[in-house]
Amino acid sequence: MQLGPTKILICPFCGGKKGVITLLSGNTLDGTVWSDTRRYYPMMPELSPIQKCPHCYKFYFIDQAESHYIDDITLLQDSDKGIKNLSVAEALMAVKQMENISLTKTQRWELRHQYFLAYNDAYRRHPDRADSSPTPEETELFHEAIDALLDGIDSTDEFILFHAELPHGDHLPVLILLLGRDPNISVLHIAPPSCDSLILEEPWACAI
Repeated sequence: MQLGPTKILICPFCGGKKGVITLLSGNTLDGTVWSDTRRYYPMMPELSPIQKCPHCYKFYFIDQAESHYIDDITLLQDSDKGIKNLSVAEALMAVKQMENISLTKTQRWELRHQYFLAYNDAYRRHPDRADSSPTPEETELFHEAIDALLDGIDSTDEFILFHAELPHGDHLPVLILLLGRDPNISVLHIAPPSCDSLILEEPWACAI
């Protein structure tokens, strides 16, 4: 992984600056992809599409912010580098802040998607590690998010597993271990919840 120039985002609310990473190169070795589309690539971190301003603490989409690039990584030292995923509390705040402002249809879908991911991170992805139970407000918005996501989901390969995830809100996300290469989703099978794992010639999946 090789870092590129620092991208400076200008908060559309207060004008405060935030430095986030760019990459000149990276790879997906030892990556992890979940059926809810959460992805983790140690050598190719991805920017969160929704950023939190470190000055006014409001949330905005990266494409809502003006930006420029500088060759100075020191601005990343006191920053989350733009790759920190929203917590469920932050995602809830983002939804409340953004639901009454002008957003594109794609942005509104992504806002619900990010809340769905954050809820899974907090309560469903590793339930044995959850610090608490979801509040009624969080759960209500989670189910609202499922309805909104089903209404806008497409049929591309990226979302094949997401189709399996969404209609079964009580099932835990399915983890796909990439085994050093990108998944060929068209040949993957989802392990049923009763199975510990399912070994395939291609990347293998297990119900967590």
